[in-house]
Amino acid sequence: MLLNDNSTICTIALRKLTLLTIGLFFSIFAFGQSGSTSPLSSFGLGDINSGAFGSETGMGQAGIALRRPGNINFMNPASYSAVQLTTFESGLRTGFRTSSYMDSTATRNESALSHFAFAFPIMKNWGGSFGIVPYCNTGYKMYAKSYDSIMGNVRQQYEASGGLSQFYLGSAVKFLQHFSVGANAAVIFGSLNRVRTQEFPDLTNAFNARISNTTAVLDILPTVGVQYYTKPLRTALSDSLQTLRNSYALVKEKMRVLPDSAAASKDSLRNELTALRASEDAVVDRRKSSDWVFHLGAVMGMASTLNAHQSILAERYRYSQGLIISEDTTDLRENIATSFSLPPRIGVGLGLSKGESWSYALDVTYQDWSAFTSDNGLSNLKSSMQVNAGIEHSPDPGSPTNYLKRIRYRAGVRYAQTALSINGQQVGDYAFTLGAGFPLRKSSSMIHCSGEIGTRRTTDIKLVNENYVRLNLAFTLCDRWFQRRKFD
Repeated sequence: MLLNDNSTICTIALRKLTLLTIGLFFSIFAFGQSGSTSPLSSFGLGDINSGAFGSETGMGQAGIALRRPGNINFMNPASYSAVQLTTFESGLRTGFRTSSYMDSTATRNESALSHFAFAFPIMKNWGGSFGIVPYCNTGYKMYAKSYDSIMGNVRQQYEASGGLSQFYLGSAVKFLQHFSVGANAAVIFGSLNRVRTQEFPDLTNAFNARISNTTAVLDILPTVGVQYYTKPLRTALSDSLQTLRNSYALVKEKMRVLPDSAAASKDSLRNELTALRASEDAVVDRRKSSDWVFHLGAVMGMASTLNAHQSILAERYRYSQGLIISEDTTDLRENIATSFSLPPRIGVGLGLSKGESWSYALDVTYQDWSAFTSDNGLSNLKSSMQVNAGIEHSPDPGSPTNYLKRIRYRAGVRYAQTALSINGQQVGDYAFTLGAGFPLRKSSSMIHCSGEIGTRRTTDIKLVNENYVRLNLAFTLCDRWFQRRKFD
């Protein structure tokens, strides 16, 4: 019988590992697709991913300080020590973006996988996690027209696609009861593809020009984090002391309404007040512990140099019956060593939670992108600062009959002074989010849904004005792996 039980456990575990492996490989290929359609992704490495998972996306992408047993918090690796069950989470996002940039306007759809992650307890107070998360995305297609006295009309096109993903492996340890430290080691991989073309539509015999630049990145990016959380805050007076103070207030009110002629009654009440004050002095002013817990978190992405290899292809081409015919290769260079110098990223977060009923989060993140350098000359960036704030509320998380009270309702806001600068004006990013977590019946698993509406613009909206809407969907599945249940 024991052999059969062990065999069943191994079979179930093998199936789960097989599904996990299939999902992991699928994610590696899926994250190679671009999740951006913004012309602003032409700067630097493109649009940088926030790292927010299902629960944080509905809270304005805030959560550096939060640690919850049923969630994977990639934003701060110190949170992995809170994981109590084997947890899997995968998500996707979709939406559209309307971009007005330098007198050109376009609306495009965006869809991509947002994350694929796995977390598990290793030992008591020790947890680990791994998965795949996008690091940055680039994707745009821009046109420019000019006129040359000799060549006539000249049409230029700038196009980009691709992005970088990170396969991370992280671990965290809790010590001294209320501290946790953790780290992620992420392998950054992927490619950034940029194509620039120049065409001469007025000249039938002229060759058009095209330069393709592909940069493939493969390197390691470390991140460290720390979290501290208090014991339940002592905010309420002890019951006995509160009762005495209520009685004292009641007697004083009786004295106030008595007429001056009732001197004997007032003397009796004064004696009662004296006795109550003596009793109050004898009671120790204890404070009853509430279930509110204060959280503090900090995370730092280390300054790193990402090594890469670049390939450049320059060619001349013409059109024949609607097809592009390559006529000549003017430049071909492959496997050119290059690099990107990434500045450190510092984030701090505050949190306040009351069990599973209330959670508040506030994050501030800073990164000096003016220190970003690249052999490709992709620079001219500024320092960026981002503020995220969010709230989550579940009216009655343990309600056995009212499902609506078990839902986790979320809202948040986000403001960022991005690293992008157009004509001396820094681009701002403003967003508002709403979301909800839907718990599955008789399970710690949950479905996360959230929506985000925002805008990126400069002070002069004629330079840059982007409006976007995103919908996020994530699944969190919690289970016990490799453990035999005592009772079925």
